[in-house]
Amino acid sequence: MPYGYGDDAVIENGWAGLRDRSAWVNSITKFREALLTEIMPRIESAYHVSRDREERAIAGLSMGGTQSLFIGLNALDRFSWIGAFSSGGLDSDHDRAYPDLSEEANSRLRLLWIACGEQDFLIGSNRALTSWLDKKHVNYNWHEIPGGHSFTVWRRLLAEFLPLLFQPGERTE
Repeated sequence: MPYGYGDDAVIENGWAGLRDRSAWVNSITKFREALLTEIMPRIESAYHVSRDREERAIAGLSMGGTQSLFIGLNALDRFSWIGAFSSGGLDSDHDRAYPDLSEEANSRLRLLWIACGEQDFLIGSNRALTSWLDKKHVNYNWHEIPGGHSFTVWRRLLAEFLPLLFQPGERTE
């Protein structure tokens, strides 16, 4: 599991660093670059894994949910299965975060699965993302369950999400 920060500046000042939008965008951008140019090639050279986008998924929780969306939706040439749980740190300017995302993505996405606990402090930003996806006519599966920003919620969501991966004919509705 890689270190999730592309730039330590985002965590140097605690929560204040996470609120610094410029540092945050720089961190997830650098993490995306490291994942695509260093981590994935290393895994592909060391292990017997598929390089086919139809056989690749990316998913994460909290900060990892935001990273999974940012990486996956901006790299549909590499991923067709995307999951995000209680995504934290979502860019409220979705057009900036996902500049090329449009209805055409539906033909490339096998599953775009977004979920959050109903009492999670991030529910509003996750709902805002799904509203934006509706306006862009991008299909996704949305799940809300009781609970907050916790592993109890994420374990339940993971149990719902995992059986959907790599199923023939599965498409986001």
